[in-house]
Amino acid sequence: MRGFLCLVLSLFVLAACGTTKVEPVSAARGEAEAPDRAGPDRRVTLLDIAQTSKRYSSGIFGSLEIPARVEPGETDGNLISQWGRIQAWIRDQDPEFRACIRSPAACRSAELRAWRGLIVSARGLDAMGRLNAVNGYFNSWPYLLDDQVYGRSDYWATPIEFMRNSGDCEDFSIAKFLALRHLGFRNDDMRIVVVTDTIRARVHAVLAVYFRNDTLILDSLSDEILQHTAYTHYVAHYSVNETARWEHLNLNGGPLAAFDPRWRQLACRGGALLG
Repeated sequence: MRGFLCLVLSLFVLAACGTTKVEPVSAARGEAEAPDRAGPDRRVTLLDIAQTSKRYSSGIFGSLEIPARVEPGETDGNLISQWGRIQAWIRDQDPEFRACIRSPAACRSAELRAWRGLIVSARGLDAMGRLNAVNGYFNSWPYLLDDQVYGRSDYWATPIEFMRNSGDCEDFSIAKFLALRHLGFRNDDMRIVVVTDTIRARVHAVLAVYFRNDTLILDSLSDEILQHTAYTHYVAHYSVNETARWEHLNLNGGPLAAFDPRWRQLACRGGALLG
């Protein structure tokens, strides 16, 4: 009943806010596709939101997921700016990583040699073994806040920077994402998810992997890989992979997601119901 009342209240708030443009992208494997759109000028209505809530009822951590197109060079919002910089670095450095994996002679740093050791040792394992190997390997790094390492409140480190300096939650997730890409996992099977940890009352990030019709969570706080449904204290806000991003509404008794400015108008421009 609580979830139903929250859904009704949320839909009422969204309807009261007026209309908002939403441009879809292809959903990740194992999820429903976005509702059909008539074109870029199609506006979200109360009926659209109700239909979306039905089709995205099994999203990460029980959220309703709204896909959003990521335009080339888009930098609006801290998350897109930080993730875009990481993606550009990966595109530039990936050939060197792969050359190192093929031959130890091509590994020009201690970090690349360590990376090669992980990939070579894990690639003979089955899929679940590779997930456990990557999660356990990077979780052995100490957890350090950005202001301790980089002297700023929020900085998304590249995998090499993380292996050299350690880092915080999103840095663990980024390194795991790239390692699993090198171990054969598809981009569409993974997302970096920004959440609120309601127990610790802080923002956190994890890596979600779609595996055997389930969603598994690789978390820097645990060496055990669990289903996303086990994390009842995580409230999802955003998720990203190489080609898409999603905004998350939390209608099952949790607070509404804290949207970035591009989407905040969906909740009356930061009204009292925002988490």
